[in-house]
Amino acid sequence: AGSSVGFGGTATGIGTSFDNITAVVGDSGFNATNSLVSLNAANTWSVTGTDSGTYTSGNSINFTNFGSLTGNANTDAFTLAGGTLSGSIDGAGGADTLTAGNVANTWTITTGNGGTVTGVGGTFTNVENLVGNANSDAFRFASGGSVATINGAAGANTLDYDAANFSAAITATLTAAG
Repeated sequence: AGSSVGFGGTATGIGTSFDNITAVVGDSGFNATNSLVSLNAANTWSVTGTDSGTYTSGNSINFTNFGSLTGNANTDAFTLAGGTLSGSIDGAGGADTLTAGNVANTWTITTGNGGTVTGVGGTFTNVENLVGNANSDAFRFASGGSVATINGAAGANTLDYDAANFSAAITATLTAAG
């Protein structure tokens, strides 16, 4: 089925499918574990409130009471745009980006493409590219932590290999200003 507005898909309690839906509201008693999973196409997620926001991939759908977001094998762009999540973010594959909220952020990178960040109650996984915001960002690396790229954006930003106990010598090579 092709949706002319919103999206089609499957959901708990629906035997076969839904179509032409422009908003989905999860049970508020399960915010952190309610999960919204994207279709396999390039998309953007904008988290604008507590466990709420908009998912866009051609069409848009508003979500409420969904604390956990899961991308796909394509490109996912997750942005904390004034909102927070009580659950987790899973990029699930592809080249994914997470942009933090406009607050002082602490990122702790604990594994390959995964860790924690201010504004996400759980973890982020399978997210290769991290972007700060206009405030300060501290990117802390634990032993085994790695990502493809980091852009601190504006503010006073720090790469910190000590606070989370990286436990190895590092080399930082400066290649350009900015």
